[in-house]
Amino acid sequence: YIAACMLLALTSGCDGDDPKPNASKPGDFALNAPANNATNVSPTPEFSWGNSTDASTYKLIVSENSDFSNPVVEKDSLTTTSYKSQVLAGGTKFYWKVTAKNALGTTEASNNGISFTVEIPPLPTSFNQLTPANTTINASWTPTFTWEASERAETY
Repeated sequence: YIAACMLLALTSGCDGDDPKPNASKPGDFALNAPANNATNVSPTPEFSWGNSTDASTYKLIVSENSDFSNPVVEKDSLTTTSYKSQVLAGGTKFYWKVTAKNALGTTEASNNGISFTVEIPPLPTSFNQLTPANTTINASWTPTFTWEASERAETY
């Protein structure tokens, strides 16, 4: 099909969504953020990369492994140059890469495989038990426990 279109282009051109005779696989591009060896990255990082000329879509892969086995994020057919991730494990080193794609081929980012480490969330603050009071005598068989709130606590 492409060869036929190129032959037609020499005489009358291709129309619509047909490949242009000078079309090529996606152009070179690079990963932007998170930067290589970045630390204390948000648990929900926003990945961004440069535009690849002639790219139709991008594929993002994030893994704890430098060979990208067992990816924790794998998003195909992205049409923008950024992606906000779901929550990633704190204190963990991740590797990421992006591939630009079109009908004529693929191009990987020039700096694929860079790594970053997600921050460890801060621990909850200390708190006090309110009831029953310490050293209570003759407490109920079904006491109600209450306590002060702890900042950053998700469960008790």
